Order: sequence, then structure tokens, then C-alpha cells
Amino acid sequence: MRRKDREIKDTSKIKEILEEAKVCRLGFYDEEAQEVYIVPLNYGWSWQESGEELSGSGETQGTLRLYFHGAKEGRKLELIAKAKGTKGIGFEIETGFELHPSDMACSHSAAFKSIIGTGAVNVVTDIEEKIVALTSIMQHYTGRHWDFTDEQAASVAVFCLTAAKLSCKEHK
Repeated sequence: MRRKDREIKDTSKIKEILEEAKVCRLGFYDEEAQEVYIVPLNYGWSWQESGEELSGSGETQGTLRLYFHGAKEGRKLELIAKAKGTKGIGFEIETGFELHPSDMACSHSAAFKSIIGTGAVNVVTDIEEKIVALTSIMQHYTGRHWDFTDEQAASVAVFCLTAAKLSCKEHK
């Protein structure tokens, strides 16, 4: 990261951004079409602590998992299948955008909080894991717990991105 003064390593702050933001964009390279395909998605998330220290900061690191749902067919699922769990899928989450205007065009600035990274995306087939993912998504948007039947979970595609790398930044 070029601007180390804006870097966030504190996992509690990263979790706050994950909770505050409402859209995650996934970026795939579509080899066949020779183009990048970016799709905005609703998401749920989990963070599993690893107990390892993050670069001497005193903060612990962990594994971020982002959960998504959608139709059982389409370009997104085709690209996930072609990626076969490789760590080359990009993601971006941001929140808190606020323009800081200036009297000079090139002096404008903006406040924001963002998380970007790469990871492996896999389709979730286990019904219990699908229910965990769907519950996470609904919790994220509604703030309450929801129950799902096996039939409901089976009716949608659920996929999970396990972050291999991420960086988090805030500009006030």
C-alpha cells in the first residue's frame, strides 16, 4: 500500500467496515470473452481468528470469508466454476464516501473506507453451510437472526470467497 498512513490493520476496525458496507464487488477475468467481469453483490461475512500477530502491530489476523447467494445459473457461476478455487478472484468493499470540495478542481478530496483483496471462490453445496451463509447475509442486512429450511437453502446458489490477501484503508 502506497499510503501507509491510511492503512488499517486493526481487525476490529476491519470488521466495522465489513458491517457498515452493504455491497461487495467481485471481479473475474473472463478468459473466453477476454474481458474483466465485475459484479456487485449483497454479502454476509465471517472472520475466523488465527491468533497470529499482524506485522508486529499487536493485532491478530484471521481468515475473512464472504458469502453470496444468487441464481443457480449464469455468467457469475460459470466463471466461478472455471476459476476452480484459484486465489485470483478480486473483491472490493467500500463505505463512507464523502466529497471534500475545494475551490480548485485538483484539490478536491474524499473520505472513504475500503477493503480490497483477492481470494478463492467456491460454490457451497453442503446444506448446513448454505444455511450458515444465508443467515450471515440476512443478519448483515437486517440485524436479526433468520431461520432457513433445507428446501430454502437448496433453492439458491450460495458461494463463498475465502480471502487470500486483503488490504484496508481509510481516508478521513
